[in-house]
Amino acid sequence: MTTTRPAGLVPGPAIYEDLRRLAGSGPVVKVLLHGRLPAWLLTRPEDIAHAAVDPRLTSDGSFLSDGTSSVKFGFMGVDGAAHARLRRSATSALSPRRVRALRPYLHRITDDAVGAVLPAGHADLVTDVALPIAMRVICELLGVPVDERDHFQGAANEMLVPSGDRAPARLRLFDYLTTLVRDERPECGVLPALAATDALSEWEVVETAALLLVAGYQTTADLIGSAMLALIEHPEQLRALRDGTSTADKAIEELLRYCGPMAIGVTRYTKEAVTLAGTTIPAGERVVLGLGSANRDPHRYAGSDRLDLTREPAGHFSFGRGPHYCLGASLAQLEAEVVITTLCRRLRGLRLAAEPVWHTTIFSGVAHLPVAFTAVHGA
Repeated sequence: MTTTRPAGLVPGPAIYEDLRRLAGSGPVVKVLLHGRLPAWLLTRPEDIAHAAVDPRLTSDGSFLSDGTSSVKFGFMGVDGAAHARLRRSATSALSPRRVRALRPYLHRITDDAVGAVLPAGHADLVTDVALPIAMRVICELLGVPVDERDHFQGAANEMLVPSGDRAPARLRLFDYLTTLVRDERPECGVLPALAATDALSEWEVVETAALLLVAGYQTTADLIGSAMLALIEHPEQLRALRDGTSTADKAIEELLRYCGPMAIGVTRYTKEAVTLAGTTIPAGERVVLGLGSANRDPHRYAGSDRLDLTREPAGHFSFGRGPHYCLGASLAQLEAEVVITTLCRRLRGLRLAAEPVWHTTIFSGVAHLPVAFTAVHGA
């Protein structure tokens, strides 16, 4: 069953209300993605899980029949053996050992960022804390020199806007990364190791680095910002995290389910006419795997619209499913755990100082989260 008139689907403060309403229309719903791109939204967890491994659906945007471009690049936009080869090489950049090794660095820069805002008693938790930390971590991983990171972040931001011409920003970013890949300084993060393998061409190394940056830092910052907003709006849950009623790992899993940055979901394209959940979708169409809808499914999660940090994890969809499961999941979880627990420990009386401002990228999150608080020194 589908709606007769496509509904707009845009990230923002009402995204979960919109997803709930659309799910009530059926398992497959026609929508306008980002308010302008025709697409078919899958709303049920079981259909989304199946679609994530369905070979009739592809990540390759060249199958689109409407002439618009896809934001996918690198191994995000390929499938099968090509995807497996590229992903296997990139996995070394985010291996469990490498992620664990980042923990002391992450604690240090988080303490520095939080310490810098303590004296004022107010801050923007996104621009003052979440974004700078997420960018520093990914740049540390890639080996981007400190004095070049602002330029790096600007180009990455432009590539995340769902409309407009992304080509100039992409060209600047890829030119810069090509220079970095060719740099033989030993401190240049994982790039020399990727470049030294025979499995990737130089261009594939550059695309992999760009993907790690663009997909890695904004989503993590969005998770931290959305999680802190949710905790401020649910002070009893914030107390549960502070007093140990909820463990940090359980809390992060619930926050990922409740307000993860991929609320709308991920996009696939039909290579041929496909029947999904009783609806036939023509070839060359967008199919949106509604990860946020799956995360709020009332049949899978009791009280699905309620934030409950003591909830036993039931397997959220925020990192996707299938071969394109998020490569940086463990890094995102680590960053969220360290930053969120540090903020909750060192800032008391957390309250909104002004209305949050939601950003307009392809992900779901706040661009500004102004708060006031009482500092806890020595915590």
